[in-house]
Amino acid sequence: MRGVYGADPGVVDELAAEHVVLSYPVFQEVLGTPAVRGKEAVRAFIIRFGTRFQDCRITFHETVAGSNRVVLIWSCEVRQTFDSQQPELQRWGGITYI
Repeated sequence: MRGVYGADPGVVDELAAEHVVLSYPVFQEVLGTPAVRGKEAVRAFIIRFGTRFQDCRITFHETVAGSNRVVLIWSCEVRQTFDSQQPELQRWGGITYI
């Protein structure tokens, strides 16, 4: 999470499988596709995100681990740096199932 929203594409090489899929409901509206698929596409997403948002702060509210799955409940706060005279604070959150 921090690697993706913290704009560190190196996290993809370190942790992701070739067939990695990054998907959030808002992707269809924002990206025109329901998911970003594969290491190169996820790396490109992270780089684009870093050019649009800065000062990312992620808070993990709860982590639930099962036999081979993890659920993260989190929130994110960033400064939007595009389409704006002055950076605007943006907030959102999610539940990530890994």
